[in-house]
Amino acid sequence: MIISFADMIDFSFSVAGIILSLLGLIFVFKISYINTETRRFLQLLFIITLLYVTCDLLCQLSFLVPRWGSVFTSQITLFFESFFSALLIPILTFYLLNCLNEKHRTSVVYILIVIFNAIYDILLIYTQYTKTIYYIDDTNTYHRGPYYPVLLIPLVINMLLLLFELIKKRNKLSRRQINAFLMFILIPMIAMLIQMFIYGLLFTVIGTVIATTVFFQYIVAEQITAHTEQRNLNTIYKTDIMLLQMRPHFIYNTMSSIYYLCELDPEKAQRVVGDFTTYLKRNFSAISKQELITFNDELVHTQAYLAVEKSRYEKLLFVEYDTPHTEFRMPPLTLQPIVENAVKHGVDPDLPPLHIHVTTRKEDSLNVIIVEDSGPGYQPVPKDDKDVHVGLTNVRDRLNLMCNGTLTIEARPEGGTIVTIMIPEKES
Repeated sequence: MIISFADMIDFSFSVAGIILSLLGLIFVFKISYINTETRRFLQLLFIITLLYVTCDLLCQLSFLVPRWGSVFTSQITLFFESFFSALLIPILTFYLLNCLNEKHRTSVVYILIVIFNAIYDILLIYTQYTKTIYYIDDTNTYHRGPYYPVLLIPLVINMLLLLFELIKKRNKLSRRQINAFLMFILIPMIAMLIQMFIYGLLFTVIGTVIATTVFFQYIVAEQITAHTEQRNLNTIYKTDIMLLQMRPHFIYNTMSSIYYLCELDPEKAQRVVGDFTTYLKRNFSAISKQELITFNDELVHTQAYLAVEKSRYEKLLFVEYDTPHTEFRMPPLTLQPIVENAVKHGVDPDLPPLHIHVTTRKEDSLNVIIVEDSGPGYQPVPKDDKDVHVGLTNVRDRLNLMCNGTLTIEARPEGGTIVTIMIPEKES
C-alpha cells in the first residue's frame, strides 16, 4: 500500500472535519445563549457534515487498504458521501429564510433548490449503473467518466440560487450573517469548480470543512452579540419600568404634605415643591439617558429625594454626606434607589430614627461609594421570590453592564445595612 502526499492531505482534512464536527456538536449543546432555531440548524449542520466527512474517510480507507476495502464498500461510501454533501445547501437555505422571517414553503428559491437537489440525487443513482459520470472498476480504482461535470451542475446552480437570494435580501441581515453565508457558499463553490478539472486532492471536502468552521464562528459571534444586546435591552426596560412605576403613595404623600404646608408653613412648602420638582425632573431625565452620568448629577437627584422625605419624617430621618471624591461617572439611578430602599424599610414610628450616611472615596483604581443605614437590616432575597429588592438587583445589573462595577450588601455591626459600590476608574 502506497500513500501519496495528496492522500495524506485528504486523510488529514477528513479527520480534522470529523473532530471539528464533534466539537461543534458538543459546543452547540452546551452553550445557552443560542436561540432555538439557530441551535437546531447548527446541530443539523454538524450532523450532516459529520456524516459527509465520515463517509469520505471510510471511502478513502476503502481505496487505500486492500484487505479492508472492496468495490461494494467504495461504491456505498462514495454514494453516501456525495448524497450528504448535497444536503448542506438546502438546510442552509432553510436557515437563511428563517433569518429573513420568511416561510420556506412559499419561497421560490427554496423550491427550486429542492428540485435541483432531487435532480442531483437522480443523477447520483444513475451513476451507480453507468460509467458515463464516474465508476469504480474491478480493481477497486476510482475513474471519472466523460460527463463527470454534469453531476456537479445541479449543486453549482443551487449555490448560485442561494447566492442570488442572499444578495437580494442582504438588507435584512447583519454584516456577520452576510459574511457567514457568503463564506459557506463561495468556498465550497470555488472548491467544486476546481474539483471539476483537477483530481487528486478532495477539494470539495477541504472546502466544506473550512466553510463550516468559518460559518460557525460568524454565527456564534452573531449570537453572542444578539444575546448581549438583548440583555442590555432587558436591563434598560427594567430601568424604564422602575422609573414609570414610582411609588404612587410617595407622590400622594408628598403632594398631601405640600397641601398642608401651604397653610402651616408656606416657606417650607416652597422648599419641598422645589425639591420634589428636582426629584421628578431627574427621574424622568434618566429615562432618556442610557449613558454614564457624573456622580454630582446622581447626588443632586438623591439629595432632592431625601429632602422631600425629610420634610415628612423630620424627627425620624437623618442624613449625612461625606463625599469629597466626586470626579467620576456612574449609571443613572444608582445611588437614589439605594437610599430610597433604606427609607422604605427603615423609617417607622415604632423604630428608632433612621440614620443614613453617604460616603465616597478613591481606593487605588476604584471609585467607592458607601451607603450605611441604621435600619432593621437587609433580608436576603429568597430564590423563589424575584420581586423582592428588584430595585437593588436592577442597580447591580446596570453597574455590571455599563461600567463593570459591583454592588455588595452586608450587615452593619451596629445594626442596619452597608451597601458598597465599586466602579473601576478606567470605566468611569
